[in-house]
Amino acid sequence: MAKNTTVKYKSKLRKSSPRKKWVPKYEVKRDNVDELIAVRDAYYEAIGFEFDSKRRTEKDVIFRVAYAEAMSKYFKITAIAKALEKDHTSIVHYMKQCLLYEGYYDFYKALRETATCIYHLEVGKTSLGMQLKKNIKQYVEALEA
Repeated sequence: MAKNTTVKYKSKLRKSSPRKKWVPKYEVKRDNVDELIAVRDAYYEAIGFEFDSKRRTEKDVIFRVAYAEAMSKYFKITAIAKALEKDHTSIVHYMKQCLLYEGYYDFYKALRETATCIYHLEVGKTSLGMQLKKNIKQYVEALEA
């Protein structure tokens, strides 16, 4: 007798075609540490803070967690760890603490969005990055006028 093979979690699955079964979603994540370091440097310049992987003050940790969470959508955890000069287990711990920081600190979402925008401007050749560049150019032109 054949077992009923139903999938419980369809949100983590995609349908490959109308006639085929549900298959897992695969997110292609990059492993380029040089791109991450460029984004990291621009991120820390934007927030007006100096990057130091050895400091363990509260602000330093919050900045690293926000950056790691923003980049986790696009890059592998091991690449993020190399860019932040940490072990990959630290990044896994950061991912577990994201909701705590988001609920406790008002400025955490702004930090995460800043890192995401800088990624799209610096590295991501996406339509969002092009739109951001266009908006910034229009903003600067309006300020100069």
